[in-house]
Amino acid sequence: MAAILTCHNYGRFLGEAIESVLAQSHPPREVVVVDDGSTDDTAQVAARYAARGVRYVLTPRGGAGAARNAGLRSTSAPLVAFLDADDAWLPHRVAVGVAHLARHPDAALAAAHAFACDEAMRPTSVVHALRGPASGMVLHELLVHNVVLNPSSVLIRRSALEAVSGFSELPRGQDWDTWLKIAKRFPIGFVDDVVALVRRHSASITLRSGRSRIEQHLAIVDRHLGDVRPAWKRSLLRRRAASAAFLHAGLGSAIVGDMGVARRYAVSALALDPFTLRRRKLALLARAFVSGSLVTRLSRAMRDDARLARELTGRHVVRPDA
Repeated sequence: MAAILTCHNYGRFLGEAIESVLAQSHPPREVVVVDDGSTDDTAQVAARYAARGVRYVLTPRGGAGAARNAGLRSTSAPLVAFLDADDAWLPHRVAVGVAHLARHPDAALAAAHAFACDEAMRPTSVVHALRGPASGMVLHELLVHNVVLNPSSVLIRRSALEAVSGFSELPRGQDWDTWLKIAKRFPIGFVDDVVALVRRHSASITLRSGRSRIEQHLAIVDRHLGDVRPAWKRSLLRRRAASAAFLHAGLGSAIVGDMGVARRYAVSALALDPFTLRRRKLALLARAFVSGSLVTRLSRAMRDDARLARELTGRHVVRPDA
């Protein structure tokens, strides 16, 4: 198995990411850091791990997709796991994915859940991948929104990536676009386990909000909608996808404090599709329209995930050497 870490100016996080890879209970055969044109200390941090088998590849700035493809060209193992340099793996992450793909030889990849964390890597909630069949054709579900999640929690067969000409190199949403390309041809596997920690911070694109995010979401959907059969399902799936786009943009707007936009998007999300992702849409509606004190009381029901995250990761998260 090859572990490919991609980094652009995240040298301050890179050591923690590398340590989490080297601490795997099922160690990767290859570990490569792809430096996507960084101007910080990424090269120096990676060099500290050369004696432990970590290779460093420098590429011109090309974006996350291009960096992942450079990592693919620099490795040869039949299974590949990607890790963004500002994220980290839990120690069982590789073992869980390898076991799942062994049980489901038809599956192109194994996706799993992740902890959403703050900048200090303190878990705040669980972000769930699709909770359903262990392996199956999921193009329709994936078109609505990215149920495979971040590459940091996905283990994938190299043959599947090669079949779709490698990782997408779109400026935004290249991971989702890649999963869609694969889902049109292969079954997708899902593991009901939390395997990664995804850091959300001020530089993270996950906090984008507004109309541009909705347009980017639907542009990716439209790249693949024509492959849906039967054809009558296309308009229904696009409507659901538009609803999900308004939901995610509304959440981004609420996070940055633009509650007027968050309210409009919350209403639009429910009006387009009141059923898919219903609990999350209602939660956004409450956050956008209800007073802060009541939102605080309502959110108590969601704190179990955060408490569980702290309990599970407090013993296992590996910190870089001082």
